[in-house]
Amino acid sequence: MELSSAAIGSKITFGSYFTENAEDKAPLSWIVLDRDDSAVLLITELCIDSGVYNPGCDDITWAESSCRKWLNGDFFSEAFSAAEQELILETAVTTPDNALYHTKGGADTRDRVFALSLEEVKRYLPDNESRKAVPTPYTLSKNLWTHKDKTCYWWLRSPGIMQYNAAAIYYSGLISDIGCFAGDEKVAYRPAVRVKI
Repeated sequence: MELSSAAIGSKITFGSYFTENAEDKAPLSWIVLDRDDSAVLLITELCIDSGVYNPGCDDITWAESSCRKWLNGDFFSEAFSAAEQELILETAVTTPDNALYHTKGGADTRDRVFALSLEEVKRYLPDNESRKAVPTPYTLSKNLWTHKDKTCYWWLRSPGIMQYNAAAIYYSGLISDIGCFAGDEKVAYRPAVRVKI
């Protein structure tokens, strides 16, 4: 499906990443979350990798997190060709404070790849079913927290109950404002990008 004609809720392929194993890449499937006349907002259909939001027990926000660095560094380089990278827009990203626990969202950033915030996930994926996600076989091999139906936890960029936690989506699709410990390696990554059309 062409980006220019992709409707909200439809699926498209864009880029490629490790799917079955750490050696062979396959096209990445994305869900169209939003669109305007110039760009589409996409999120991966599956959880494409896993790892910490940030290592250790230090207070952290999205701006300084290793998750952000990995998404905009290794993942961006690995998943997209030079031509595809040219299509991915640099997005002004604001991360609000956690409204329940008043932990700090941190500085605004400009990112090519990002995780959704609490506010965005409520806007674009409004119910538990739409938020459920399963990992690729490659991601599943990394010993994730998973349910019997293979759904898994995935990171949001918002802070959790403490400054060393980050908000997450549980395998049931439930939004966790409390979140997970930022150093938890068993939570998956589900990137979002804005792509020119």
